[in-house]
Amino acid sequence: MSGTNLFKRGRVGALLLLACGATRARPQDQAQKAPNTTAEYSDFQAADGDKDSRVKIALLDKFLVKYPDSALRPKIYRDYYLAYFSIRDYGRTIESADKFLAFGDTTDVGFRLEALMTRAQAFLASCGDAVLQTPESYARTKAAAIQGLQTVSQYTIPRDGMRGDGQASVLPEREHLEALFYTVAGIAESGLKGRKDDTCSTNKIEIESIGLFSWRLVAGKQEYAEFGEFRETKDLQLLPSTQFEVACQLRGQPDLTAGDFLLWTAIDFFVGPVTPKYEDMKADQIAQNASWSMSAEIQDLKPSSVYLFHPGETRRIVINGFDLAKVLASFPAGDKDNLWPWFVRIRIHVQDRTGRQIGSAERVVRLSPDPSRKRMTSPSIFIPE
Repeated sequence: MSGTNLFKRGRVGALLLLACGATRARPQDQAQKAPNTTAEYSDFQAADGDKDSRVKIALLDKFLVKYPDSALRPKIYRDYYLAYFSIRDYGRTIESADKFLAFGDTTDVGFRLEALMTRAQAFLASCGDAVLQTPESYARTKAAAIQGLQTVSQYTIPRDGMRGDGQASVLPEREHLEALFYTVAGIAESGLKGRKDDTCSTNKIEIESIGLFSWRLVAGKQEYAEFGEFRETKDLQLLPSTQFEVACQLRGQPDLTAGDFLLWTAIDFFVGPVTPKYEDMKADQIAQNASWSMSAEIQDLKPSSVYLFHPGETRRIVINGFDLAKVLASFPAGDKDNLWPWFVRIRIHVQDRTGRQIGSAERVVRLSPDPSRKRMTSPSIFIPE
């Protein structure tokens, strides 16, 4: 069975396991430690109940900042991996699933199987990414796939077409789940031995020359030009502009199969206090495991269609509709924490019609705050120049 078929069938299974896992989890949920406050649970419900995945992620980010040791963290990480999977952010899906799985037997076996399945699907969809082709990543993926096989054997899965109560269902058979985990384990084992599985071939579409463009006033005339950083001016305005477009160039590799593709774009922010540490930081100094935050103020951008793209072809793509005005409004001057989104990251990836990621790239640009914000930082953390 091919990885592509497993991916498509597995997505259906993941959705079905939500209901199955939720039913089994109730007794254990009741036994878990209750939230410390009514406000904490209310904040969780607000994040958990939001239907927009990007808004949900932003609310979950705020929740963990406010309640870093919350007893609700297993639920939070489950919300994370489902939300990230829904927007095809497979790297963060894997990261969040691993955080959920770290709670071990304190979580319900049905939800653990769901997390392991979602992790496996995310890996299968994006294993061509270089970040997932390191020995450490392969080792974690192999261990998770083995855990998935073990969990399948512990979990009572009814025969295909029936639920446990005898009612009709489309829950996949046990062998479908086992095949998924065996496939992923095999890819990881090959990677550990220095061999690259055909399912995870290198990018078939290269994404090059990512640039940011906007209109700006030059010598009394409006000029459309590329820029390399943002600078805040007073009243939460940016130079060259809060509105901008992203352009990139796609180049088809020789082994690409001609067809139609989808180009997805995501934007997130590296947030920190206004201090000299961040003021002097360069984009390449940001740790690989650093936390990047999404903003509820950035609308979920629809994918761009790339029609009839061929091997060897080069095509310029422009993605418009970016506006940081509402994002800036969530970082008002005078706020007690004096936080600021120091860097903006634009991530682009291309998927084929099966949902498999076949190309990805990103661009990080600096967003410098207005100098007046430095004077607002607490003397306890601000070091004068």
